[in-house]
Amino acid sequence: MWDGMNCDLVELICVPTSIENIWYWSSISRRKKLLKRVRELRIRAAGGQFFGDADMLSARGFEAAGEALARGAPVYIKAYSRFYERTKPYDWLKPRDTVRQGVTKIWASVSIGPVIGVHIRRETPKKAQQHSPLKLFLQKMETELQRNPDVKFFLSTDSKMIETEVMTQFKNKVVVATKSAYTRVSKQDAIEAMIDLLCLAKTSKVIGSYWSSFSRTAAEIGGIELELAHQGKA
Repeated sequence: MWDGMNCDLVELICVPTSIENIWYWSSISRRKKLLKRVRELRIRAAGGQFFGDADMLSARGFEAAGEALARGAPVYIKAYSRFYERTKPYDWLKPRDTVRQGVTKIWASVSIGPVIGVHIRRETPKKAQQHSPLKLFLQKMETELQRNPDVKFFLSTDSKMIETEVMTQFKNKVVVATKSAYTRVSKQDAIEAMIDLLCLAKTSKVIGSYWSSFSRTAAEIGGIELELAHQGKA
């Protein structure tokens, strides 16, 4: 796992017992790069095979990895996409008390009625900024209010400016989780992001950002619709 969030996974969720080891890596850690290289060499020395993201997303690569595992051969998979589909991919997810209590506190501030999640990604990646401009989100929120004046929105964003602008326009129709910062550099940032993710998952649908796994994951956790605010070609 990437350790750039400066927070161990076990501090966010209860890790399933089926996961024996969790390795963290960083683009700036020479020592961890070396350890990773040593592991790769050991796997190769034992006759192991390597599979990347593109391999696992192709039928041939996925089949080859399965065959290697069936033979008992060492297999190293490096992928950031889900290559093994499940009907309920996050049914194992159990948040830690700190996260769960944060979600409960936020949700208690939402009065009874329909709530739609809105995830506006701004800092990264650039594709989200280019293809999901703020005006599209505002238009979609206006449309939802026209359909149902009682609807409220849970807003998750990595931009204080965006948060202020949306709340100014929609006022008491928008609920947000209080953040200590709008970055991804501390343990608290990671906890607050996890709270946002699970709050989005509790809504009736997510109006999300293009090229954002955060939007997609929230919808998948909740088993709800994901409607992208998307313009132009990918």
